[in-house]
Amino acid sequence: MGGIGSTRWLSHPKRLTVEHCLSLDINLWMREGVLREGIHQFGGWRWSNEHTKEEIHYLSYELNTINPASSWAFLHIYGNRQ
Repeated sequence: MGGIGSTRWLSHPKRLTVEHCLSLDINLWMREGVLREGIHQFGGWRWSNEHTKEEIHYLSYELNTINPASSWAFLHIYGNRQ
């Protein structure tokens, strides 16, 4: 009862597509010097509404690339901050 094909599923909104999701561009982080070799740092990244420039999402991070064989990143994404 309530499985796929039941009328219960008809009231759910359509799934998001990739084009409607936020993205994190690691190549951009490398170009801007956020992600580079030999660091251990904390920081934040913001997404803003293209039209109003109002912040809509925020990500805090901790990066550790001191040892290239065991580099890591910890990401904490905060939802809509409106």
